[in-house]
Amino acid sequence: MPDTAPHTEDPAPPSLDASVPPAERIRARVDYLYGSEVGADVARRIDRLMKTHQQLRTDAVGGALWSEDDVVLITYGDTIQSSNQNPLQTLQEFLNRYLTESVSMVHILPFFPWSSDDGFSVTDFRAVKQELGTWDDIRDLAEDFDLAVDLVLNHCSRENLWFVDYIFGDEPACGYFIELPADTNVSMVTRPRSSPLLSGVRTQTGMRHVWTTFSNDQIDLNYKNPDVLVEFIDILLYYIRRGARML
Repeated sequence: MPDTAPHTEDPAPPSLDASVPPAERIRARVDYLYGSEVGADVARRIDRLMKTHQQLRTDAVGGALWSEDDVVLITYGDTIQSSNQNPLQTLQEFLNRYLTESVSMVHILPFFPWSSDDGFSVTDFRAVKQELGTWDDIRDLAEDFDLAVDLVLNHCSRENLWFVDYIFGDEPACGYFIELPADTNVSMVTRPRSSPLLSGVRTQTGMRHVWTTFSNDQIDLNYKNPDVLVEFIDILLYYIRRGARML
């Protein structure tokens, strides 16, 4: 017998039409993700964040964005070093001395404090790794070149304070991660990793298992929780205030 039961279709994703005012586009997208009741509150929180960062921003980059004429240099913050400056200052001096005519944008790979994976296991998303330099050094680079910054938004380090809060059951971070039963069947998940997809962690309430796509030290973040989305929008806007032109 054919299946004659009614089927409900997923709602269409919101339009990306740039002619629609930003506030309306944001509201449509968070409604699509979380439903209209939750979406209304999330949209208000995002609007407050945008206004706050706009008020705190001291300058803005004008002019065209980028095109096929741009040349982007991708580098770690400590690729070039000297004995009398920190690595970010040395990088800026090198770029200004040798590459001002050939490079228009500099993409600095994760320069935040990290615990593994060459910077992609971030312990503090709002800090610069002390051994590399400071936010002032990042700002100085952004004044001479367009700056691209990594927004590492799919996971954080096991040493990140959010995960420490999760272990102790402290809000709001206790809801920031994807927790599943240890016997969850994940055999159909394909990924270029040999480490376990679920990693055990001892918490105040006993052993728990969290989703770790990349490694045991990179704990996936749970975007079903709108607090996580709002947190990373705040981080994104913070990077823009610090000089990022591309993320």
